[in-house]
Amino acid sequence: MRPIYSIIPIAVLTFGWVNLYVVSAGGLEPKNLDVELSDIWTEPRVIHIGDEFRIKVSIVNKGLETISFRGVCTSPLSAEFSSKVKVERGSVCDEWLEAKLEPGVSVTVEGINGEFLTAVEAGTTLANMTFTFWIDNPLASLNVTKQFVFEIYQERVEQCTINSICVTLPELLDISDHKASRIIAENQYQIQSSIRYEDDKPLEFFYAMIIKDELGRTVSLLWARGMLQPNQEINISTSWLPEAEGNYTLRTHFWTPYEYTELIDPPPGTIWIDTTVDVRSAE
Repeated sequence: MRPIYSIIPIAVLTFGWVNLYVVSAGGLEPKNLDVELSDIWTEPRVIHIGDEFRIKVSIVNKGLETISFRGVCTSPLSAEFSSKVKVERGSVCDEWLEAKLEPGVSVTVEGINGEFLTAVEAGTTLANMTFTFWIDNPLASLNVTKQFVFEIYQERVEQCTINSICVTLPELLDISDHKASRIIAENQYQIQSSIRYEDDKPLEFFYAMIIKDELGRTVSLLWARGMLQPNQEINISTSWLPEAEGNYTLRTHFWTPYEYTELIDPPPGTIWIDTTVDVRSAE
């Protein structure tokens, strides 16, 4: 007679919103288990409406048992989203290889098994992430679940030229690579812009990010030269540490050919986007 498998809760771990369940045969429960979803993040970190994205999870084996999970082309992760995410089913590997995680070791796992994720609505989104593993028998599986909250932002604001080049409005990211809601003086930020090129031949370009204070003085300047390949999208970023509170203007310049370096009077066809940033005191 085949054994009957039952779901038995064996522990509620203390690292926040994590429940550990065991599917065991005959009521036998593995001992010395402590598996943690220590960190969860999206790739890319900042998600806008229409973006396709992936989720990555850092798994830590804090117990005394070596655990196994599905590896290579099959992900051991699954997710349930509260809203704002479109989930499309893709192809799933018919075969999979067993991956092992020894005690005291961590591993990064990415992707939701056989699913493609697209952001469809702006706002705060909740995902219940589940990592499935086992000790000796894949049929006696164990699940660790953790809630993950992330933001989806409105569609990118971009400016395009007639030769199929688009540059997005710059965004400020904090030290955790999340979109900054408030800009505080003497804190470090990343200013990031995206350049999208949809022509069928390579293109040389010149890019500049100029930051001016409310008196019109230049406080920061980033230069970049490069080559865009057909149908390529790249991100350009620079760090900025505003030293004092006040209103700042972030001016993005983009043009070709890159040999032209005059910022005062750019040539026809130049893209420039002005963004105003309000920097506040840390107090």
